[in-house]
Amino acid sequence: MQSHPSLTASLLRLVGAAEDAFRVHRVRRKVERGELDPVELLAHRGYGTPRWLRLQARVLEARGVTPGAVTDAWWRNVAATYNRLVSSEIPGAVVRATIDDQRVTATANFEGYVQFELDNPSPHATGWHDVQLELLGPLGAGQEECRVAAHVLVPDPAAEVGIISDIDDTILHTGLTETAGMLRTTLLHNATTRLPYPGVAAFYRALHSGEGRWQRPIFFVSGSPWNLYDMITRFMALQDIPPGPLFLKDWGIDEHKFIREDTHDYKLARITMLLETYPELDFVLIGDSGQEDPEIYADVITRWPDRVRAVYIRDVTAHRSRDEAVRRLLRTLADHDVPAAFGASTLSAAADAAQRGLITEAGLEDVRRETSEDRAER
Repeated sequence: MQSHPSLTASLLRLVGAAEDAFRVHRVRRKVERGELDPVELLAHRGYGTPRWLRLQARVLEARGVTPGAVTDAWWRNVAATYNRLVSSEIPGAVVRATIDDQRVTATANFEGYVQFELDNPSPHATGWHDVQLELLGPLGAGQEECRVAAHVLVPDPAAEVGIISDIDDTILHTGLTETAGMLRTTLLHNATTRLPYPGVAAFYRALHSGEGRWQRPIFFVSGSPWNLYDMITRFMALQDIPPGPLFLKDWGIDEHKFIREDTHDYKLARITMLLETYPELDFVLIGDSGQEDPEIYADVITRWPDRVRAVYIRDVTAHRSRDEAVRRLLRTLADHDVPAAFGASTLSAAADAAQRGLITEAGLEDVRRETSEDRAER
């Protein structure tokens, strides 16, 4: 017999509340006994407008996670993944954000997240803005201070186009369509041993640079948990993929968190927020066929038919029925005059983008060259 949805939600809320209470009690006891390990403040890339800057950070007990190296044994990667996923949050931590003469203080929630919205002190400056974050308390035993810099992107309206991209099985292979493959990739690899799809980095650089006049902003909307943020951003840096704000999921067991939250609704809400935040930008949407990206992007176009320049979907499934369903769905986009490309190769998407003036011919040549080099190395 199936449980009633409202009963399930109530049970999840009770379990979540108990988990929150345990976190608070654990941290309080550790502080009282002087046993709190060194605390780390993890800043997530933020986004903004000429009026405001938004950013998020997370306060955790130091996890002992190393960046990872090519030579790391598989068991080190497993241990690092475990430490990322089983994090020890610091609820109630107090963090201060400073930019120019503006100071704002905020308190971390039960899962250690702290949110800031600041006035933009440089409304005419676009690009990345630096915000200094300082943990005011609690600090770990013997820890004197904890400071980090957060980076917030304010797109230039003159860019005219932005990019919204998925990550898993769009940029890097994770095998989300195969549970065993996904677990193997997540557990046994680190940022240095994971590989992007051939030509991906060059394609994103070409989209980012546009015609060389104004850099286009890239936003990454993914179903991956925030616990993997450091691994994802390091992977992108190593592969020379242009940086951008990330929108990931929270890991948890109540109905609004990673395990329960519907991916379609989650991604659609973030993409809608970006469209509303930047009305001066049209967007290119990039995803894959493994989950719900085609359906989500079709919903976006139905609601915002004049705001999407193109849709590119990577074919990562081996099922004909799914492939045909994606093709049917993308054909309906023609009713809104939105071009779409569906295929396994980055190069096919890049060729379409060049034809539509979204990247230059030089950018397309870079994708061709990098695709060949990537394939030769594997």
